[in-house]
Amino acid sequence: MKVGAALLVAMLAVACSQSPQPAPQGDGVRVTGAVNGIYPVASAGTCLSFTFPSFRQLDFSGNPAAGQPGIGWVIGIFSGPGTYSDVRWPAEGHSSISLSVGSSRLWRAGSGTIVVTNLDASAASGTLKASGMKEVGGSTTVDAKGSWTCRMLAVPNEQPSASPSASPLPAISPSPPPIGEAVVRRVLAPATVLPAVNLCTSPVTQLQDGNAWPLFCLGGEINVAAWNYFVPLRPRLMSLGPNAQLDVILTAYCADIGQDHLTLPEEESVYSLAWQYYGSWPHGFDGAAFVTSGGCS
Repeated sequence: MKVGAALLVAMLAVACSQSPQPAPQGDGVRVTGAVNGIYPVASAGTCLSFTFPSFRQLDFSGNPAAGQPGIGWVIGIFSGPGTYSDVRWPAEGHSSISLSVGSSRLWRAGSGTIVVTNLDASAASGTLKASGMKEVGGSTTVDAKGSWTCRMLAVPNEQPSASPSASPLPAISPSPPPIGEAVVRRVLAPATVLPAVNLCTSPVTQLQDGNAWPLFCLGGEINVAAWNYFVPLRPRLMSLGPNAQLDVILTAYCADIGQDHLTLPEEESVYSLAWQYYGSWPHGFDGAAFVTSGGCS
C-alpha cells in the first residue's frame, strides 16, 4: 500500500507539472472572445489625473509585455474611489474602456464598469468589467474582467514636488495652481478665435521632461506664458478651432508626436491647454492610452 500510494503521489506530481495550472482570481484583467489572454496585475500601468475647473478626469494606460493584451480606460468625471458604470464610446464626458493587441487591433467598450478601490498620491487599484467590446475596423468582440493597479504620474497643471522622480513625468504634489496675474482676453496664436476661458500670466518652470508648469491659474485661466512656451514646438492641436471633432483631434495628436516629435508629456500638456482654450471639444479622450495601445501606428 505504501508503494502504491507513493506511485500515485508521483503520478499526480508529474501530471501537475505537465498541465498548466489556472491562475488565481484577481491576478489581472482576463480577456476572452476573439482573443484570449491576461493583463497581469504585476504589469501595473500608469494613471494620470487631470483637473479642470468643473471636473476631474482619471486616465489609465497599460504597460503590456509582448503577447499580452493592453488595457486603457478613462473615467471622464472622476470624484474619487467608487464605481463608475457610465462606460460608453464615444465617451463624450463619460467613461471609456479600450483593449488592444499589438499595434494593429483595438476594441472599444459600449458599456461596462470601472471600480477604483484604493487611491493615494503614488498608486491606485481596482477592477473593471466590459462585455461585447467591439473591434475598431472589424467585426469581432471580446470580454474583459479583472483587477488592475497603476502608478500615479504627473498632473501637468499642478505644482512639481521638490524631488522629481525618474519617471517620464515628474512627481507632482497636490498643491493648487498659482493665483497668477489677470490678462485681457485675446486671441493667442496659432488659434484664430478668442479663448473660451479667461487668461492669466504666471512664470513657468521647465520640468525635467521638457514640460512646463503651471499651465493654468487657480481659477482655471490659461497661463499665457505656458501657452507661449509650447508655441515654438508648432503643435497642430493648438490651431484646430472650437469645432474640432474627435477624428480630427486624433489625427493632429498623432501628427504632433509622430511627425513633429513632441513627447507624450508635452502633448498631454498641449492637449490640456487647447481643450481648455476652445472649451467645446469632446470629453473623455485618453491620449496616453491611445498612443501606448498603438492608436497612432
